Amino acid sequence: PAGELAAPAPKRADAVPVVVDTDLAPDDLVALAYLLRHPGVRVLAVTVPTTGMVWCPAGVDIAHDLMVAVGADPVPISCGETARGPHGVPFPSGWSVDAATESGLRRDDATWTRTDPTPAAALIGRLARRHPGLQVVELAPATELAALLRGDPAAYSRIARIVAMTGVREGPPQDATVGEWNAAADPDALAEVLAGPVPVLIVPHEVV
Repeated sequence: PAGELAAPAPKRADAVPVVVDTDLAPDDLVALAYLLRHPGVRVLAVTVPTTGMVWCPAGVDIAHDLMVAVGADPVPISCGETARGPHGVPFPSGWSVDAATESGLRRDDATWTRTDPTPAAALIGRLARRHPGLQVVELAPATELAALLRGDPAAYSRIARIVAMTGVREGPPQDATVGEWNAAADPDALAEVLAGPVPVLIVPHEVV
């Protein structure tokens, strides 16, 4: 039902600093809205890889419109520039079109550009250096995290934890062709991140 959304609760002094790396799929919008409004989480930036369901510039528009819709203070939005690895499989094109055009958000007629010109991997690294305890919520293929690990391992090692919505453990596959699309879209990047120095908590498809 239509109605005014309550203002977000004030952020706590001990709120966890977070970067959300997302391809703006429908389930990602729910997670991002929750994190933006949670008093115990301080979202510092949103990054959008090239290898997910929705990519820039549409991803920037959707992320901005979501922030407006949930009454959150805007945070920097950065676009990825890294190609998928050799074993990656692109998301189905129909899914990408639907996610980009049927989010259900009230759309602004303006086309937004990235609000931070720094490429996504470099922005994550910069924030990791500046904010001790930074966590990355990985809601997309791990392309940009792997790019940071390769390009600036010292900054990458300063990330406290990665929480990744990826893979499938015991449940049925996401569809007939792959187990789970975030993993399948760039399995080479995911393998690098899992083998890297930062602990990774995997939330598999069954849970989502």
